[in-house]
Amino acid sequence: LSMKKELPKYIKESLFEQNIQETNRGKNLLIIKAVERIIKNFFSFEISEIKKGNKIIVKWLDNPEAIPPQQLNLPTNNLNVNIWGVIDRIDLYNNSYRIIDYKTGNFNPKEIQCNDMSEIQEKPKLLQLLLYALLFHKQNPQLDRPLFAGIINLRSNNFQFQTCKINKIINI
Repeated sequence: LSMKKELPKYIKESLFEQNIQETNRGKNLLIIKAVERIIKNFFSFEISEIKKGNKIIVKWLDNPEAIPPQQLNLPTNNLNVNIWGVIDRIDLYNNSYRIIDYKTGNFNPKEIQCNDMSEIQEKPKLLQLLLYALLFHKQNPQLDRPLFAGIINLRSNNFQFQTCKINKIINI
C-alpha cells in the first residue's frame, strides 16, 4: 500500500533520469497518468491475489544478475553460443517459479503456444520465454519446484499470467 502512495515520486525520479522535463501538460501528462493508472491497477490485482491466499515472493525485477551470460552448446552445428537476457520478473507464486515478461502492447495468448517445437521459429515471444527458462534452469539446476514461463499483459483488465504451452504442457 505504501508503494501506491510513493508511486508519483518514483515516476518523477524515472522521468528525471530520462531527461523528460515537460510533464504538466500535453502528451507527457497523458502518458504519465496512463502509466500511473496501469501500475495502480496492477498493484491492486497483486494485493487481491495475496488476499485470496496466494503467496507471491518477487525474486528479481529487471535484474541482469538473475540470469548471467551463459554458453549454450548447439551440438548439431558444433557451435557454442553466448546468450543472456534480462527478465522482467522472476517470482515464486505459491510453490512454483514464474518467469514473467510484461507486455504493454497487443498480445494474443496463441503467440506463446505451439503444438510442436518446429513452430517455435514463427513465435518469437515463445522462443524468448523458453530461452529465459532454459537459462534460469541452467543457472539453478537444483530447482525442486515447478517452473512456468509466461506473459502478464499490462493492457488487459485482469492481469492474468498467461503461460507458455507446448503441446498443452505448461510446466517447463
